[in-house]
Amino acid sequence: SRYSSEDYYLSAIPTDVLGGLVYISDPLDEMDIFGSIEFGGYIELNVPDTDMEVWFYEIKKSGETVYLGSDRIRARYRKSLESAELVKPKEINLYQFKTSYITSRKFDKSSRIAVTIEPSNSEYVQKNYHSGGDVSAETKKDAKVAQVKLYHSAKYPSYIKIPVSKE
Repeated sequence: SRYSSEDYYLSAIPTDVLGGLVYISDPLDEMDIFGSIEFGGYIELNVPDTDMEVWFYEIKKSGETVYLGSDRIRARYRKSLESAELVKPKEINLYQFKTSYITSRKFDKSSRIAVTIEPSNSEYVQKNYHSGGDVSAETKKDAKVAQVKLYHSAKYPSYIKIPVSKE
């Protein structure tokens, strides 16, 4: 049988990132959002530090995607940007990603929310080799492979918080 546009969504969401995860919601009711979008993830690492990014999108019924915002976290600064605290490998910690600006958008009926969680490895930001050392002095010799495990359960309730307007 042939697929119709109702069966899937064509989008520009970056699904080719090695080690990334993509979450796409069920179709939503019409709604207005106003505020910052947040993702809280319970994450286990095997290294003392890594960089992660979360991206938020609206997927319209037509398949068109709309970028809503993003955030990036260096694991050692998960609790505060003021002081670094390396991660204890195999420990599960809450990481809270939040768009840095206010989003105001009307979602049409049947739109979906998409969230991507991926390693941050860009030529535009400082390279993190995951060793837990001084990132500005790290080199390939210090490099470790980071394994990131996301939990979602009653004990570890990872979440997406969308600021829905009540008016």
